[in-house]
Amino acid sequence: MNVNWTETKKLALEQLAFLGVEIDIFANVESLGAGKQQIVEIAKASMHASKILILDEPTTSLTVPEREKLFSIMRMLKKRGVAMIFISHFMDEVYEMADKFVALRDGAQVGVGYLKDVPRRQLEEMMVGREIGGTAFELAPSSSQIALRVENLGSHRFEHVSFSIANGEILGIAGLMGAGRTELVESIFGIRAASGDIYIDNECVSPVSVAQMKKAGMVYITEDRRKNGMFAGRSVKENSSAAGLSYFVKQLVKGMGFSGERHAVSALTKEMNVATPSIDASVRQLSGGNQQKVLLGRWLATKPKICILDEPTKGVDIGAKFEIHKKIVALAKQGVAVIVVSSDLQELLDLSHRIKVMRTGHMVGEFSRENFDPVKIISLAASSVHEQSHKVAS
Repeated sequence: MNVNWTETKKLALEQLAFLGVEIDIFANVESLGAGKQQIVEIAKASMHASKILILDEPTTSLTVPEREKLFSIMRMLKKRGVAMIFISHFMDEVYEMADKFVALRDGAQVGVGYLKDVPRRQLEEMMVGREIGGTAFELAPSSSQIALRVENLGSHRFEHVSFSIANGEILGIAGLMGAGRTELVESIFGIRAASGDIYIDNECVSPVSVAQMKKAGMVYITEDRRKNGMFAGRSVKENSSAAGLSYFVKQLVKGMGFSGERHAVSALTKEMNVATPSIDASVRQLSGGNQQKVLLGRWLATKPKICILDEPTKGVDIGAKFEIHKKIVALAKQGVAVIVVSSDLQELLDLSHRIKVMRTGHMVGEFSRENFDPVKIISLAASSVHEQSHKVAS
């Protein structure tokens, strides 16, 4: 079959223009970030949707402006008579976009009705199966001792980045897709090459490498757990113990694996409240939230001093999200310095002592908790013009 590549190019450009996004149509999709990959999927699906469109967690990798663009497209499709099934863990999105709801828990339907008749908290508790508290967390004051200091860090994706974080502090990093947030934290952890200096406990780390950072007590939980975090073909046990094998290799038990591994993983699984039929079950059988808790537990078991979390609750349910948030706050209270990169601004507002804002590879602002302003943060992250950095002293 002959492919009309001229027409194919035209259709691709028209569809991306319709969505209001710019993506190199000749780029390999695998080379795109998670957010742009999601946009490509949405473009493909909306092109063929004439009667019914199913959107399964379409906003998990999108920034606020990108979500708003998607919602405007959904409203336009709705006016055209297209019925949509919108699957989302974000309650604000559900209430903004949907008319009716079906609530599922553990594979069973636990509620159905019109959203106008059900308060948000009631729907959330229906999905979780228990009462849940508010989302505001009491944060303990951070230490005056600096855990990590970054000076004039730069690469081809960001430049002149300098900041510090204290022991017991949660530092949020906000920004739109393409701002350079993931590239920055990957460079700090030694995954990417970068210029500049990184200090841990006032000692310069050189050369910067993953091995050096792990040795210094730093851990990094990746944005894309399926691609870069989990060993999908392996068990919950193996995924949970992967970062701490040195603790178990002292004695091998014939036919049973590493000495102490089963006991340690069973305790960790219980501590992280991972819902799994067995620690021998394949990790791919678990829900997204439980997979994320396994990944988080794997690294927290190493007792880190500095923890970098890139989109820690992307694609997880409400219950798992609340549990992960509690674990992050508990880590800070134990004196761990925590960096949270998130496209969910409310998540950063709930968790952070301070929020740094990135735009096009630059740190352009800082907000302390007592001066958090969602409108200003979004405006600063989305501004297309060069302006002076905005800082509210902490």
